[in-house]
Amino acid sequence: MYFREKFFAEILAKGHKFFLKFRTGDLVTRLTEDIRTGPPGLSWLCCSGIFRAINSASIIFFCLGTMMYLNWKPALLACIPMPIMLYIFIRLETQFGQTFKELQTGMSDGNDFLEAAYSGIKIVTSFNAQQPQKRLFAELMKKRIDQEVRVDSLWGMFMFFLNSSTMPAKFWF
Repeated sequence: MYFREKFFAEILAKGHKFFLKFRTGDLVTRLTEDIRTGPPGLSWLCCSGIFRAINSASIIFFCLGTMMYLNWKPALLACIPMPIMLYIFIRLETQFGQTFKELQTGMSDGNDFLEAAYSGIKIVTSFNAQQPQKRLFAELMKKRIDQEVRVDSLWGMFMFFLNSSTMPAKFWF
């Protein structure tokens, strides 16, 4: 709640040129969605993201150190897949970021459309233009659903890859 109130106060303090640059839908999306869900979210980063990064780095460092100490030849052999895994991880993360940006744009478009439709509802009804508005809204929602499905699919692949790389070996054989 604090971040939304802070963001809203910042928006109110902006000059008129700012509002020419950003659409209403963009601002509404940033206020309602981005603060809550940004990939993977501000709350996630502050609460567990930092700790997970430290935990993961510690595990890798100590495991590699122990493996090298015990027997360096199999340890080096075990490190061969690491660059491939890192490459896949970075590709998925990059693709997820791009897809999430597309979803944000879709949310902004939907919010912008709704704001324009609600503020001009008298004009729409007086010209009997409800059907074209319904069609446009349906197209926007179809596009948004497709974007949501794509984000969720990529997120599922990302989590599968992340979890399967840490899964005990007994599950793989």
